Amino acid sequence: MSHGMTDDDSLSLHAASFGVGKTTLLHGVSARFEPGRVTALLGPNGAGKTTLLHLAAGLNRPGAGAVHLAGRPLAQWPSAPLARTRALMAQHSALAFDFRVEEVVALGRHPHRRQPSPNEAHIVPAALAQVDATHLHGRRFGSLSGGEQARVQLARVMAQLWEPAPAADGRPQARWMLLDEPIAALDWAHQMRLMATVRQWAHEQYVGVVAIVHDLNIALRYADDALVLERGRVVAQGPCVATLTPALIRRVWDVHCQTIDLGDGVARLMA
Repeated sequence: MSHGMTDDDSLSLHAASFGVGKTTLLHGVSARFEPGRVTALLGPNGAGKTTLLHLAAGLNRPGAGAVHLAGRPLAQWPSAPLARTRALMAQHSALAFDFRVEEVVALGRHPHRRQPSPNEAHIVPAALAQVDATHLHGRRFGSLSGGEQARVQLARVMAQLWEPAPAADGRPQARWMLLDEPIAALDWAHQMRLMATVRQWAHEQYVGVVAIVHDLNIALRYADDALVLERGRVVAQGPCVATLTPALIRRVWDVHCQTIDLGDGVARLMA
């Protein structure tokens, strides 16, 4: 998914494989993600999407191949700079204690505790406002609905990456937001609002977003690029509209559909 940027900006997998026991979950996957763009990670259940996301986050190391961030093997990144550069929103986020909402979001600021921002006091409220969750301030996380919890967790991830570190050439340093089914528990309105927020943030803040989504029309509306996995292998990658063709969808998901255009410039798939 190259669009002319330098390798030093990218998050990339190079023939990365991963398995558990005798089961291989990813087979030699190569992919490149770029800051300032949203990539939808798509595929049937069991395709290896979460496995790939965890490799990209550095939670697991590939059994073969490599993962690079900013031109450097991910395994060589010290944990503190890595935590300031990439943030992961897991699909299921269990908390050992029943924190208040603002305390959950403040966990995202932990990697910055040695060098707090001059704007530190404003970051948690601003992150909650970004995800339309200001009204949840003071609530216990455990009392929230699944959709409310997801929005608070996204605010935590955004707080973690809120400000870029200055890069050598004066540009903001690329940051990475890795999201595992961020909209699965949300109602339709909040799905749209959250994905619009993520897209705007990616484009304006030079943040690379890799998000597992299941709704292909959500991907077409909000993602720039798509990476499609099937049985642990990449079967397609590239700009969303060019990648998510009816032929590919029939082959991967066994669903017959057609692309329709309602005149608003957003392609849609209809089964």
